[in-house]
Amino acid sequence: MDMCSIDGCGEPVFVKSRGWCRKHYHRWHRTGDPLQAKYERADGPPLERWWTKVEKTDGCWLWLGGLDRHGYGQFDVRDGEDGKRRNHRAHRWGYQQLVRQLDAAETLDHLCRNPQCVRPDHLDPVSHAENVGRGDSGKHNAVKTHCPKGHEYTEENTYRPKRGGRECRTCNRDRLRELMRRKRAEAKASA
Repeated sequence: MDMCSIDGCGEPVFVKSRGWCRKHYHRWHRTGDPLQAKYERADGPPLERWWTKVEKTDGCWLWLGGLDRHGYGQFDVRDGEDGKRRNHRAHRWGYQQLVRQLDAAETLDHLCRNPQCVRPDHLDPVSHAENVGRGDSGKHNAVKTHCPKGHEYTEENTYRPKRGGRECRTCNRDRLRELMRRKRAEAKASA
């Protein structure tokens, strides 16, 4: 069994690619350093803390703090009367501090298409529907000319189900025929 590559640690390896035990891997994951046990949180007013995590470049202002799985910056602040820390999207929190408060229905559209950007003039407050319409989600399906089984998407062979999207009539007809064939076979077998 392999042992942790950190000097003086005799624990078994948890992450083979790094050669570290569980403890050192989690320290690295939390703090960026496998030897640093505690993460040092910056003190001071929230806006000052926010600025310490922003790198201004010629174009975008890049968020250097934590990112969520979609690439958007995360920023935690003590909110409200209860004083609990709450996580916010860094670009939205910064926009509200530097420009204006947003309505609950407003979403910030990244005009630069960089989710890590927190620069206010790269952000446009719009409705959720407009933000989705401006984005790229779903557009890769719109350019498809054939269904997965090779039938062409023509006006006669395509329909839009209530749940959205588009479906091939030929495939749907084949699927329903197979379903009816199985039901008749089950009925015949049970009779």
